[in-house]
Amino acid sequence: MDKVEQRWQPRSVMPDDMEAMSAFLKTFDDAGSMSLIRSLEPKYYAWKLFHNPRRNGLAWLAIDKEDTNAIVGTTTLVPKYLWCNQAEHLVAEIGDTFTSPAFQRQGIFSSLVKRTCANASELDIQLIYGTPNDQSLFGYEKKLNFKQIPNRVTRLMFPTLPKQATLALLGNRVYRRIPGFLFLNLYRSWYMRSRHAPDIKVQEVTEFPPDVTNLYIRSREEFDVMIVRDQTHLTWRYVQNPDEYRILLASDNTRLRGYAVWKQAPWHGQPVCHLVDYLVLPDDQRAYDALITHIIQQATAEKLALVNLWTMQDSPYYHWLRQRGFLSIRHIPVIVYCAAPLAKQLLEQLNRWHFTMADADVI
Repeated sequence: MDKVEQRWQPRSVMPDDMEAMSAFLKTFDDAGSMSLIRSLEPKYYAWKLFHNPRRNGLAWLAIDKEDTNAIVGTTTLVPKYLWCNQAEHLVAEIGDTFTSPAFQRQGIFSSLVKRTCANASELDIQLIYGTPNDQSLFGYEKKLNFKQIPNRVTRLMFPTLPKQATLALLGNRVYRRIPGFLFLNLYRSWYMRSRHAPDIKVQEVTEFPPDVTNLYIRSREEFDVMIVRDQTHLTWRYVQNPDEYRILLASDNTRLRGYAVWKQAPWHGQPVCHLVDYLVLPDDQRAYDALITHIIQQATAEKLALVNLWTMQDSPYYHWLRQRGFLSIRHIPVIVYCAAPLAKQLLEQLNRWHFTMADADVI
């Protein structure tokens, strides 16, 4: 049997591809139902790929041979710095791996990921990681030399509006909704008790102060692994990002104690508060409680169904959140490319890793 001719060709992304790339990715977002809770607009991808202070990102496109203006597959790679082994390393996150249904089973996904990993190696990127969806996880692990880290990233939620939270968690099914609503209503009432810390002030700001870098430096000594969260990164990630984020700072009379970043976005048809990032010293539960209390109160006042966040299951944050009544919902797979220099350490041992939703491509 003759070999079927390849109907597509690969090429690297260029700045003037942003409109077409955005239009292609929007075809996978059926009425806003994608698990992504961030923009798919051209300006988002321009920010992500061409305005990164660490270095510009990479992206490979699959182009239809019969229509050279038609994108039929994508993969992106976003550079970041990672604290690991008591040093900062250039790493990158892989994401946006989509293939047109009409071009499935033609090797687009595997080919673009392999090209992206080869580019990363040429740039001396020390680690490639990602948080793939259920559809692409199998391909990464079975065909592309990626493995899941042993640490468990977990999604946790707190119901601020029990009825709406039930719909978001369980769907619009009457036989589930009524008992679920009663349970979450009682649950919320019990755990909404205030954790007041009068010496800690929480305020909303529009930019990160220089002190946030000192907070990161103090915090990283308690973790083996974390994305660098200095002022430069946080300003790019949240202030310069085309999406809107809300920044909270917790401080006392002498210093910054912590920060939290959240955004409002629909999730399963309900308005939700996504607590995308946070950092306090791992022994400063009072500052964390102050931030969490403030966020729950804001979400309730703004009629958001629930507070949604990610954390490592073996971190102090997880245990503090469970004490506050957050429900553990599901495990989030984090994969790393096995051929990258830092992969061996992250795969062969449990590390104290600070990981939030903002470290992933979903937000």
